[in-house]
Amino acid sequence: MKQPPSPASDKPFYPWAILQTTANLPRRVWRGTQRLLRQPRLNWTATILEAGTREEIAAQALAIAAANVKQCIEPRRLLNGEEKMVLCAGVRNFREPWARDFGFATFGLLSLGERQVVREGLEAFLLYQTAAGQFPVKLHSTGVLERYLHSLLEREQPTEKPLRPKYITAHHTVSLDGNSLLVIAALHYARQTGDYAFIRQHWQGLCRAITWLEHYALGNDGLLHQGAYTDWADSIARTGRVLYTNVLYWKAVDSLAEASVYCEDEIQQQRRRTKANWLREHLQRHFWREDLGYYITSEQFNNLSSSGNALAVVWGLATEAQSHMILDAMHRLQMAVPVPTQAVSHPYRRRYVAVENHVARIPEYHTHA
Repeated sequence: MKQPPSPASDKPFYPWAILQTTANLPRRVWRGTQRLLRQPRLNWTATILEAGTREEIAAQALAIAAANVKQCIEPRRLLNGEEKMVLCAGVRNFREPWARDFGFATFGLLSLGERQVVREGLEAFLLYQTAAGQFPVKLHSTGVLERYLHSLLEREQPTEKPLRPKYITAHHTVSLDGNSLLVIAALHYARQTGDYAFIRQHWQGLCRAITWLEHYALGNDGLLHQGAYTDWADSIARTGRVLYTNVLYWKAVDSLAEASVYCEDEIQQQRRRTKANWLREHLQRHFWREDLGYYITSEQFNNLSSSGNALAVVWGLATEAQSHMILDAMHRLQMAVPVPTQAVSHPYRRRYVAVENHVARIPEYHTHA
């Protein structure tokens, strides 16, 4: 973990440095504006689904989604001079790899045959993993203001500078889900491709990623505790044990236990399997509500969040009976209206939504957007 910065009182004060910076500000603004305007204009158009049968519309939607994903693949340079094929979170604004977005996208990338992108994207994040095991939240080469101005003026984001790691969120918090997702993605990549040599090469790094997460398991149940604004719904102050974060954690531990047969002895394999089963049991105890027919979001919120519940169904955490109850609850609560699927069954209270979302007039961003 990074050491805290030295107190400001320990640093000498140089008035001339402030004056020099202020004097150079107009020149820096002018040069920055010139660089921005030299960037090519964004060349992208929205694609509209055409009318047709359900099968035709589904095929169109798949083609659009695949094209959008492939548009975000590009070679980028790292701080050590290496170049990797990576998947950026977007083209217009977030032209940078995010652990969370990339982790989920690896499932689609592999189905599209983009093995190189998955492998090299994982290698990029593994390169920047800390000694303690934390993966970066994202890899970036531009700042917030620079990205915003390029997006506002419809210019391509610059990509000349090397990607560097960022380990804290915009709310100056630590995000946990990226660590789990990259472990899941790496092990899914190995299962799909048979490239277990990659897993053996990076096994210690994947194990350290789980060890780092264990520091946030604050109770005897082994479940992770998180701070506000730190998971996928990063505009919501969800704290403590949150379903989404812990389903990902269980899946990462379960996947590691499954892959351990290629890397560890039987005793260690059994330890990992025991831990995965322990987490499954306590996820069921803590989050499942038989009377509601779904897993609640957290102790704070008893709403149905589609992310954690859907993942529990897809990955087999939920039993067959529970899976049917969850889907019935989603139907009853009209979570597929107007289109599948709303993020939560009912909105979070105003006080739990980040101030900047209210200012930007998008308080519903992580509810029914």
